[in-house]
Amino acid sequence: MGDLSRRKTSNANSKRVKTVNKGDKPQNHGGSKPFGPLVVLGVVVRPHGVCGDLLVKLFNPDSDFIFRQKEILLSNRALQERVRITRLHRHGESFVLMTIAGCDSRARAEQWRGFDLCVERSALPRLSPGEFYYSDLIDLKVTTPQGVTVGEVKEVITYPTADVLSVTSGAGYIEIPMVEPYWVELDLEAGIIVVDHIDDLSWFYPGRKKKG
Repeated sequence: MGDLSRRKTSNANSKRVKTVNKGDKPQNHGGSKPFGPLVVLGVVVRPHGVCGDLLVKLFNPDSDFIFRQKEILLSNRALQERVRITRLHRHGESFVLMTIAGCDSRARAEQWRGFDLCVERSALPRLSPGEFYYSDLIDLKVTTPQGVTVGEVKEVITYPTADVLSVTSGAGYIEIPMVEPYWVELDLEAGIIVVDHIDDLSWFYPGRKKKG
């Protein structure tokens, strides 16, 4: 699947990718007009070299979507800025080297460390019936087939072996693989994801000390 993070609801094993951070609400830079909902394509890992290049990790290395973009949004929790891409090429399996207009030194590149590379949701390719993007899943309610609430989706994480829903409830969270038998059904109109066999999985409670 060439573009980003779309997948068929009927095929739990199709290609998927992390998008997200719907909860982050950075401010626009320089008084520009507000941006629409964003989808994250990757993250700036660090400067590369001394000429202002940025080393970027892509969340879906198989997609060529970013190579068709002339501009990109750089975003963190405090700032969003639209920048012009002047050069972009692959650097290993999961990374690209990116040069943006006005970033011509390592010191200037350093300010973008940790920023997400984003596009507006409206810029993504139109989906076929039954497909969705990972950004569609954030904040959805997660239940069991019996209707018992598990929690809400806060993140979609891509691991080498599987993609998982990070679902929070109270002070804890659980990571649910997006494959059978855990993934059962998605109802976007109702805003619900149905999962099963979560008793086979472990809940995590950050900050809680282990007994004994």
